[in-house]
Amino acid sequence: MITRIEIEKQEFFADGYEFPNTGPYERLCGSAYGEVDPKSRLNATAQRSLQATR
Repeated sequence: MITRIEIEKQEFFADGYEFPNTGPYERLCGSAYGEVDPKSRLNATAQRSLQATR
């Protein structure tokens, strides 16, 4: 689950070209922060990688 997003830079993509049916796109640069529940079966792969010996 994403808990916080920090946008540090916002700029037009493709020099602001307006694409048919959608309009102009933007490029966002920044960071996304999140959390995972280690007990959830949906996060089993992440949990196994944390338990792997290094």
